[in-house]
Amino acid sequence: MMMNLTRHALRIGLVGLVFSLALFADAPSFAAGRARTSAHASGMEVASCSLSDVTGVTFPLPYNPFLNLYDYGTGHFTITCTNQGKNGTTVQVQLSEGDGDSYDPREMDGSGTAKLNYNLYAGPDYQIIWGDGTGKSHNVQHVVKGSWTATIYGRIFNNQPKAEAGAYSDTITITVSP
Repeated sequence: MMMNLTRHALRIGLVGLVFSLALFADAPSFAAGRARTSAHASGMEVASCSLSDVTGVTFPLPYNPFLNLYDYGTGHFTITCTNQGKNGTTVQVQLSEGDGDSYDPREMDGSGTAKLNYNLYAGPDYQIIWGDGTGKSHNVQHVVKGSWTATIYGRIFNNQPKAEAGAYSDTITITVSP
């Protein structure tokens, strides 16, 4: 069974005079995106998977660069597969590095040379960096039976006194493959 890759861009933005982080999707690109499997043997079912219902990673507290505190938040997306066999469809989900060149840490860009370090994780223990399997990152594999809602766990790192008030952003690409 083959599945074409589907890529979706997420926009991560940090906005305001005090720091707050939101992860949001460019809705048209998600609505149009589909990953499909194709079968060439007779009698084999053809599964079709789509990515939807993306909600932003939001952090309940404003980021204060002078406090020794991490800032945490979560977001979600749903993968729905149809025309699958009784065992479901196994998918791998990868998150890109973003606009920076590293998974550890990812960086959001602000005005000028301002940066804010953060990361995205596969679990609430913030141990597994969600990426593509290179470096310190891991991709996530899951058997989808109907639909699966995944949680993305975000963390802005503490002790970033060079962070300035203002808007920060990054773009993350989600890749879904067999």
